[in-house]
Amino acid sequence: MRDLTGVLDAISERARQLAERTIAERAETALAAAKEACPVDTGRLRDSVTVEMSGLTASVGTSCGYAAYVEFGTSRMPARPFLEAGFQAAAAEGGA
Repeated sequence: MRDLTGVLDAISERARQLAERTIAERAETALAAAKEACPVDTGRLRDSVTVEMSGLTASVGTSCGYAAYVEFGTSRMPARPFLEAGFQAAAAEGGA
């Protein structure tokens, strides 16, 4: 029984490692696509796009205060969805 438990633990660990690597790869794809699609004036917004990994979770985002206005638009400016482009690129790789 201990042998079986050891084998199952090893399989579980390998699956977790594979999942983490796959998530990290998709997050890097999303990051690169978001930066590529980001409109550039000064480069501040593009440079603020980052990825954060925590276990089996990855987040691509920005701390730039006006990012939402660019992503979603305003009553006076059309949307330019650069983060959505990143998500779509990751999804096209099979990540979503």
